[in-house]
Amino acid sequence: MWLQQRLKGLPGLLSSSWARRVLIGTLLFLIFYWFLGAERRWTFLGGSAVPGGAAGECLQSEIHKWKSTAERGEGIYSTPSEPLDTPFVSGNGHILIDVGANKLWVASSSQPGSAPVHQTEHSPRVNVRLVGGLAEAEAKFLGYRKGAVLSVRCASPAAVQSARDCVSIREEFIAHRSRPNVYLQRIHINNPSDRVANVDISPGSQPGSRSRFSSSVDTLGDREVELSSGTVQVENSQVVLLVVVTRKLKNRIQVAAKSEYSDNILSVVWTSEPIESSKVEAAFSSLRDGAKKEMEELLRADVKELVQKHQQAWMDLFSSGIEMRKITDSHTPSSRTVNNTLYYILSSSTAPLLDQRPSAEERARLVSSLNYADHCFSGHATMHAENLWPERVSNTAQILQLVTLWTLTLQKRGCKVLVAAGAHGAMQGMVLSFGGLQFTENHLQFQADPDVLHNSYALRGIHYNQDLINLAVLLDGEGKPFLHLSVRQQEAAVKLYACEAGCLNEPVELTSEVKGHTFPVMVTQPITPLLYISTDLRHLQDLRHTLHLKAILAHEEHMANRYPGLPFLFWFSVASLITLFHLFLFKLIYNEYCGPGAKPFFRSKNELYYCNNHRLHCSAEMSGFCLQMRRNMQTFLHVSQDARDGSVFTQLIERLLTLWGSVEVALAKAKQNSAWADVLSARLLVTFTELNYQLMFHHNTLTPADFQRRWTSTLYHLSLCRLMTEQLNDCWSENVDLKVNLSLEAQPVDILDPRPWQISGAGSKLLSGSHTGIQVLIKTQRCLFDRASLALRLASRAMSSSLSIRICLLAVACLIYPAVMFSFKEMTEWIQDYARSLREKTEDLKRQRKLAEDLLHQMLPKSVAKQLRKRKQVEAESYERVTIFFSDIVGFTSISASCTPLQVVEMLNNLYMCFDTRIDSYDVYKVETIGDAYMVVSGLPERNGDKHADEIAKMALDLLAAVRQVSIPHMPNERLQLRAGIHTGSTGPCVAGIVGYKMPRYCLFGDTVNTASRMESTSLPQKIHTSSETYLALMKDNAYELQLRGEIEVKGKGKMNTYWLVGHKNYSVQNDSLVCNWNPNMARKKKM
Repeated sequence: MWLQQRLKGLPGLLSSSWARRVLIGTLLFLIFYWFLGAERRWTFLGGSAVPGGAAGECLQSEIHKWKSTAERGEGIYSTPSEPLDTPFVSGNGHILIDVGANKLWVASSSQPGSAPVHQTEHSPRVNVRLVGGLAEAEAKFLGYRKGAVLSVRCASPAAVQSARDCVSIREEFIAHRSRPNVYLQRIHINNPSDRVANVDISPGSQPGSRSRFSSSVDTLGDREVELSSGTVQVENSQVVLLVVVTRKLKNRIQVAAKSEYSDNILSVVWTSEPIESSKVEAAFSSLRDGAKKEMEELLRADVKELVQKHQQAWMDLFSSGIEMRKITDSHTPSSRTVNNTLYYILSSSTAPLLDQRPSAEERARLVSSLNYADHCFSGHATMHAENLWPERVSNTAQILQLVTLWTLTLQKRGCKVLVAAGAHGAMQGMVLSFGGLQFTENHLQFQADPDVLHNSYALRGIHYNQDLINLAVLLDGEGKPFLHLSVRQQEAAVKLYACEAGCLNEPVELTSEVKGHTFPVMVTQPITPLLYISTDLRHLQDLRHTLHLKAILAHEEHMANRYPGLPFLFWFSVASLITLFHLFLFKLIYNEYCGPGAKPFFRSKNELYYCNNHRLHCSAEMSGFCLQMRRNMQTFLHVSQDARDGSVFTQLIERLLTLWGSVEVALAKAKQNSAWADVLSARLLVTFTELNYQLMFHHNTLTPADFQRRWTSTLYHLSLCRLMTEQLNDCWSENVDLKVNLSLEAQPVDILDPRPWQISGAGSKLLSGSHTGIQVLIKTQRCLFDRASLALRLASRAMSSSLSIRICLLAVACLIYPAVMFSFKEMTEWIQDYARSLREKTEDLKRQRKLAEDLLHQMLPKSVAKQLRKRKQVEAESYERVTIFFSDIVGFTSISASCTPLQVVEMLNNLYMCFDTRIDSYDVYKVETIGDAYMVVSGLPERNGDKHADEIAKMALDLLAAVRQVSIPHMPNERLQLRAGIHTGSTGPCVAGIVGYKMPRYCLFGDTVNTASRMESTSLPQKIHTSSETYLALMKDNAYELQLRGEIEVKGKGKMNTYWLVGHKNYSVQNDSLVCNWNPNMARKKKM
């Protein structure tokens, strides 16, 4: 009940101007508060942007530079207010330090491609802690180009309440890039307070903890060092020995007030190759001596110079890289994901080019492999390979798994030489793989998928011919992609050339100008690389003649053909809905402020508003009219002030009433709008009251005719108003009719009785011109005003309620409108992505179907496969004109006995791939292979008239010549020999049909098959044995050379005259030019 009453009072509350102002102000504040964001909201409300009190505020001032560095893509950071769940590591391929977990990982081998995959129990980080710290806040930063992890901790002592007096401890952790055994921890303590700060220095692994490592203190000259040694268990019951020598600091450091303290903790980490447990002691002694010797060198070295060399090495590594500029889909990795992956891979890779141990020849070989890594990267671009560019890496073990996956990918994709080059080669291979770049056939080609060029990215520092190339995919103002190519500035001339897809235009000579060169994105059919770069101009000029393209399209044409988009009806419907929504919103706003019955949004007490601009506020446009009206009334009263009989006031009232217009006009309005009936009733009551005053005071001075006319007209209109308005009828009945005691039964109450209102006459019920009549008229007038005011208030409240509802609807519409438009945009993008995905899946399904059909056509004839796909019964068919070829390998049994089954399979596969490649040139059909037997037919399943014998003969000569090129894998000096036989059907039809339900086979039956098989079994090595029927068929054209073998005994046939097919008269058997220079190994690679 209480809620219902409050809801009823809500429209009245919202109808007031101050309530509307408060509502709008609240809405604006909420919108502003929502746009501030979480961190600025806290600051806006008077809180600190970083939690942690004084220590948090101190930390915020210390790390303000990190945000700009991270925005440039040069690092990532983690703070208490913005935590990041990713490992902060520093490594060089030999060691890897996880700063957050305080763990050391080492490699068991120094060979390129090996990673620090073994976790040790040694804690490399030395703990630095403020004594008596009340609160502490820490943030970490991982700098890609510095190859270091920075840590900042702000600690506030118990007596410190201000952020300015907090002690800050800065640490930098470096696994040296060019000295793989060196680890450096730099410490800088700032004490801005007025008190001395005591700082404890303690090792990461506390004494007494269960560990396989033992520690001892030793001296090197005048310096104390801590020597830790232990083992790491690896596979095959072997161990890796680990020796760590660390410069020892004091256990406690005092930092004076208003001062700073800096120091460096140097560590040397030496490991052994995996060894047996029995050789541990001797190996430990050698490792300790080597580690101590290197530590002595470090103690004499300049630490700043060491750090500069380390940072320069990382700067050189990141001269190459990937820059993500604009990402338009959710499948492409972000800039942070790409740079994180690059850094993790480089941190886990050795750098042989930075090591001084390799020889000059080995170094030259590594540099050469960077400048041209042939056939790298041979595969599709890895841009969308989420397992290679993971968005989230949460621990060091996942980093090492990622390194293994990248190493395997690069090795299997032709980049073994880059993997051998270490970190520099890994960076080169990852950049090549991301964009789909490949070194092949004396050029570098950019073979990215044209469908993913809606993303803008750049590939920096691609090594080619001792130059560094930058290749970028950019978008113009209309979102169309184009390629930008530039070369690093240098004094020597650049000898590189480039041309776009198809190389139809003359290749462009590249220069080291800053502006670079731009190339349009052209897509060829069939798809070829989008850009070619080479050092050989003639090579690119000749390349256009070897591509054999059907068409070259602009990128937008290709995308329009590939993704035509949603139908026009969909977009027309969407545009119509948006238009209707805006029209509805416009109509709502127009009706609210400009339509009929419109009310002002804000309203003051001294303002009067009327519909249709019939009357305006006096202080605005009508102020002059109102002042003039007031002066006229004052002048009229001043001139007539001597009249004391009241006529002046009567005339003034009449003048005011005439301002309303004539009664007839008001009556017409009352018929159109019922609200005007009350107004007309009030006017007539005032007029009739004035007439009674005139009758009472000026009875003898009035003009009878004019007064009689006005009196009768007023009574007539009052009678009409009693019929039109219920308020006047009720008030008249309560005041006038009851006064004269009229009987309700005698006369209806809604008809005005004129008898009490006669101008002349006598009687007790006569009210005209009397004091009693005037009083009842005044009471009737008051009654009418009260009831009309009540009705007006109710109507005003209803209008206010309607106005409030409209305002609420308008506010809700304004708030929901952005969400609706955003949701519509997301829905449209989702539909587009779904349509694109559906189209890709459809095309993939078509490709899979095409592969299945090709496979089926290799097993069965196309006509037969078509009937099987339609689930039709394949009937056996008889063929009269066919020629059948049989062949087998001479000595196959002895060859098989001297090799393994896998070698037999490889040998037959090489042979049959050679045969299958050749028979595609002839009108023949391969029936089957059984062991070393090879069966081919011509004249079925597609009939070819009398050409069957000629096609088989040419094919047999070709295969006999081609078999000489096939070697035996385990007997390279031997060559295979073929025995072949041919027969042309004449003794009976050859029947062909499908046999079997599971694994159906297309088989041939008839005497022709048996005879052809007998011709093969009675043939000799490297001979083609033919029957007399085949001889007669071939001699029709007189194009072949055949020799009579004579009469031989054929099993099941008796004696038969047979012939040797020697050759074709147009070429010699010894002419190998008719046989392709076919290499079985190369053919197998191409099919793979």
